[in-house]
Amino acid sequence: MKDDTRENSRPRNFFRYALLCFTAFLVLSLGFALIPREAPAPAVPPFSEQARASALAETMRLRAAGHELAEGASGAQRQLFSRTVTLLTTQARALVLPAENGPDGDVCADDGRHARPP
Repeated sequence: MKDDTRENSRPRNFFRYALLCFTAFLVLSLGFALIPREAPAPAVPPFSEQARASALAETMRLRAAGHELAEGASGAQRQLFSRTVTLLTTQARALVLPAENGPDGDVCADDGRHARPP
């Protein structure tokens, strides 16, 4: 009679082991699926964006220099420098992205001033 009990208990133990292995596999797979991935490195901006940003920085630098020259000049030179500043301001507005515009729609310079013609 003892032999009959051993044979009957064996399939039940096998079922328990299989259920335990399946549960462990399910917990591990859900754990790996729910772990957040590392954030990808930010993409390098395309060459066109780098060139645009470089041109904008150079335009703002030239505009500031022209504005200083216009303040120190008088007469015809002042008018000439003012036209140059206006041209550089127009160029800066063309180079700036819509998100970079100031609250009143003007281009913001690096120091927080707005690029308006004098």
